[in-house]
Amino acid sequence: MQEGVEIIGSSQDVTVIDITNASTSVSIGDHLEFSLRYESLVRAMISPYIEKVYVY
Repeated sequence: MQEGVEIIGSSQDVTVIDITNASTSVSIGDHLEFSLRYESLVRAMISPYIEKVYVY
């Protein structure tokens, strides 16, 4: 995740991210990349609400 961006909280369908101190400008519609821990990855992979795109 880019410097200065912080995940404040999340639920099954919403993630709240604080971009106040982001190192670069972040606007609505921008893509943010972040890493998942194992438990979060498992939940994402079994969720029917998350689109998965497999890259080979």
